[in-house]
Amino acid sequence: MLAPLFSIPAVERLTHTPRLTLRPPAAADARTFRDLLCDPANRRFESGGPAMSERLEQWRGLWARDGLGPWAVALREQPSLGAIGFGGLSRGRICGAPALLLEFHFLSDHWGQGYAAEMSLAALALAFDSLHATSVQALLAP
Repeated sequence: MLAPLFSIPAVERLTHTPRLTLRPPAAADARTFRDLLCDPANRRFESGGPAMSERLEQWRGLWARDGLGPWAVALREQPSLGAIGFGGLSRGRICGAPALLLEFHFLSDHWGQGYAAEMSLAALALAFDSLHATSVQALLAP
């Protein structure tokens, strides 16, 4: 399904889509992450796994270890807003088998504008075109 950790090709650390800038999360994104944690609309989709409050540091660690992880997502034409959400690929396991996972979390003020779809298409292109994955999994809360 996916090559071992040590064989991941270099992933561009900064990626652009028509409307978004996708980059590894930074410590400065903690404010956006805190806003996500406090947003009741986002909390209802919490799917388990690592506590949401631990995920930002986990994602930063994935980028350091694997050179791959969820991006901080910002609007290209409004960079002063900072991150409006997070999403992308990470390695994980489903039923004990290695898997490439797709996830996203956006501030609810930015829902309904196609940003999650735009980021997800960039992540899927990365998975299938650059990483040569045979599948990508996403877990959804019931």
